[in-house]
Amino acid sequence: MDKELRFSWSEILKYGIIGGVVILYIILVGMVEGFNERFIISETLTLGQIALFLPAFLLAYFAANSARKVKSTGFSALAGLLVGAITGAFVAGLLVLGSTVNLRAVFLNVSPDLLQILHFGQESLIGAVLMDVAISALIGLLGSLFALAPHHWSNA
Repeated sequence: MDKELRFSWSEILKYGIIGGVVILYIILVGMVEGFNERFIISETLTLGQIALFLPAFLLAYFAANSARKVKSTGFSALAGLLVGAITGAFVAGLLVLGSTVNLRAVFLNVSPDLLQILHFGQESLIGAVLMDVAISALIGLLGSLFALAPHHWSNA
């Protein structure tokens, strides 16, 4: 029996939701705030930022890799971008919820310092939400482009 290979929008949503849940777990456990003191690139990139965006990169990579077997390269790149944006929307939702409700009573690691890290230097909440979604979407696009790279480049 022939099994038709398919990749649909629901697959993109599935990868995005998994990425969002993983990021929320990483944030709520306290890894982002705890690792924010360790710089990978001096005064530029911290280990906390890598922990924050690594799930978006990896799940966009997996989504684009699955999509490229069935769909075009452009759709695969779009899949990675959307997975990153959906994943970033979870971070943005936590930021909005943490700014309006005191989550620290239930989640001890949701501190004002963590919310400041998630603001990325933006003064307004709307700017911070847009920045979270945009950075995650770009990281997702980067992950999908890495999946679409020729195998002799990615195996190097």
